[in-house]
Amino acid sequence: MPIQIQISDSDLTGYSQQAKVEFENATESYIRALLKEIKNVEEIRHRTSGGVPDVSIGMVTDACITLRSRFGGESPGWGRKAIRFFASALPFVVGLMWDAPWAVNPSGKLLYFLAAVVAIIFAVLSVSKE
Repeated sequence: MPIQIQISDSDLTGYSQQAKVEFENATESYIRALLKEIKNVEEIRHRTSGGVPDVSIGMVTDACITLRSRFGGESPGWGRKAIRFFASALPFVVGLMWDAPWAVNPSGKLLYFLAAVVAIIFAVLSVSKE
């Protein structure tokens, strides 16, 4: 028994005919990729060669999660990597500045304060970008 998936026309309001055709092609492509991933998960879990596959809901869920991470997840760019690096390196630098002999005078304290503020900003940015 084939599975029929129907999407109402009201959900596609404003789509041009070419956009509807491309949406249908993308949906079919995603379903094929999902079926292939479900087959891979089933083969890994059951290690059966041949025979009738026994697919459970957990396998379908795992395949959906895997595909979602492949299609939706983008690798972090250089900016995000730089923010993560400075968020982890600046607190170390601020800690080293604490015992520096030049940090006793007022300009050293100001520099220490500014470095601490910048370290906090980078820490907040790295967490908020996730």
